[in-house]
Amino acid sequence: MIKRNESNIVTAILRWLISLETLGKITWVDRCNSGAIKTGRCFIRLHRKGTPDILIFIRNSVIWVECKMEGEGLEEEQIKFRDMCMKAGHHHIVANSTDDVFIYLTQKGLL
Repeated sequence: MIKRNESNIVTAILRWLISLETLGKITWVDRCNSGAIKTGRCFIRLHRKGTPDILIFIRNSVIWVECKMEGEGLEEEQIKFRDMCMKAGHHHIVANSTDDVFIYLTQKGLL
């Protein structure tokens, strides 16, 4: 049995979304790594702290997906990012599974 962790959730949602992109149901999807990598003696930050895990474009909509294990809440930087997204008219989803993303996108008429 595969242990369920946040990385597994991100991978499952991303694979599902990529299949939708391939079918032409969504315009574009990408993984947004917000960690840092070490290059020699320096670290390079990939995205700002608080950036959600996945970015989706569907027609004229921007959807950010933050993946969390069930029962986990958003951290302070993630809350700031969510609020900024909502103020800009973007969508923001906190998802525990592909079902959460599917339900949200369906209810908003994006799929």
